[in-house]
Amino acid sequence: MPNQDFQSMMRHMNLLNRCAFYHHCRFIGDVTQLRIMSGMKKQQRIITYVLCITFLSGIISLFITTPWLAVSVNYLVNYVRPTTKPKIMLWAWERPETLSCLDSNKIGVAFYAGTINLIANDFYFQPRLQPLVIPKSVYLEAVFRINNKTGSNPQLSNSATHNLLATITKIAARPGIKSIQIDYDAKETERPFYRNLLVQLRAALPPQLPLSMTALASWCLGDNWLTNLPVDEIAPMLFDMGAGRQDVLSFIKFAKLQQISLLQKCVGLSTTEPNVIDVLQQRFTNCPQRIYFFSVQPWNLNRIETAKTKTQTWL
Repeated sequence: MPNQDFQSMMRHMNLLNRCAFYHHCRFIGDVTQLRIMSGMKKQQRIITYVLCITFLSGIISLFITTPWLAVSVNYLVNYVRPTTKPKIMLWAWERPETLSCLDSNKIGVAFYAGTINLIANDFYFQPRLQPLVIPKSVYLEAVFRINNKTGSNPQLSNSATHNLLATITKIAARPGIKSIQIDYDAKETERPFYRNLLVQLRAALPPQLPLSMTALASWCLGDNWLTNLPVDEIAPMLFDMGAGRQDVLSFIKFAKLQQISLLQKCVGLSTTEPNVIDVLQQRFTNCPQRIYFFSVQPWNLNRIETAKTKTQTWL
């Protein structure tokens, strides 16, 4: 009997040992599984951190390497820019432009800011999309192109006029913008609309912010519709004049000085039409107060120097 009790006790102990070993192994397995899961979560966190850092680095590099975004960032910083418009201004149109080589003490930039397309009684705005690299201290003028797509004389509703003015004044309020220029090849029947728009724009802009406009060369042939417009400067564009080119040059050569006095104040020239510059130099002893230069190709140091050289003796 004792022997049987001893054997029974040994069987119970063996069973208990097996159960303990089983639970011990299960515990070890659970712990191992928890460690594995914990490690996986840790790896997931590390991967998440790496992806976040990579994404942020990409965003930062995008702002640094994309010129137009870089310019947009510059607008947010109030750099010290010249308050007086330089004698030479370069038109930087809708294309990639790198003007970091400019002497910002002598040359300013009139950059294309966008196009206002007139449609029916409304409009839509196409902002600049091409990159622009400029010195931090350069004089900046925002140029707005206006296209009439109505097929007739444009008419804007009151709300559309308000939104159009707000579009321009919002960009004009960016730090670094020193003046505004409007570029609109208005037909004769569109002139009342244009004049009224300039009057309203002048009232909407800060009084100290200069407002200028471009002018077709034909508008300078004894046409007095430009008189008393509410602008600080008018820039006649003496390039790409088409079929009327010879008429314009002949008028400049032989007209009375008072008839072409507008050209003595400001003029727009192209680097590819030097004979126009020759005609002006022969007619005027003194250089115009300001010269805008247009280049068919993107600006570079050589083209900038060419523009300066063509007017060096005149300046």
